[in-house]
Amino acid sequence: VVSNQSGIGRGVVTRRDVDELHRWLMAKLAAEGVELAGIYICPHAPGDGCDCRKPLPGLVRQAIERSGIAAESTLLIGDDKRDLEAGLAAGVRVALVLTGKGTRVRDQIEPDTLVFRNLFEAMDSMVED
Repeated sequence: VVSNQSGIGRGVVTRRDVDELHRWLMAKLAAEGVELAGIYICPHAPGDGCDCRKPLPGLVRQAIERSGIAAESTLLIGDDKRDLEAGLAAGVRVALVLTGKGTRVRDQIEPDTLVFRNLFEAMDSMVED
């Protein structure tokens, strides 16, 4: 998971609160048999000038590096144009899900971009029979 969390940089939420939410999420997913390799966040406010805030590729590159999986074998799935831009800048394939912001940005993406109704459909497309 790669996520902008500007609320930290803006003082709206603490890093501890975000980390606690992510621990809860990982526990819920683990109970369903889903293991996340990691959650990578950009805690900076939009004007902070970091390279990890999407659409910049820094955080995506960090996740790829730590995963040990080649960029060419990586698919970034996002619901926002900036997610896809970060993935493309990091050299990975990208797909849009129509949940969250996805339906609002669908007409702003390249026509040959993979599009899925939701994350479950995206995952099903990657599972071999």
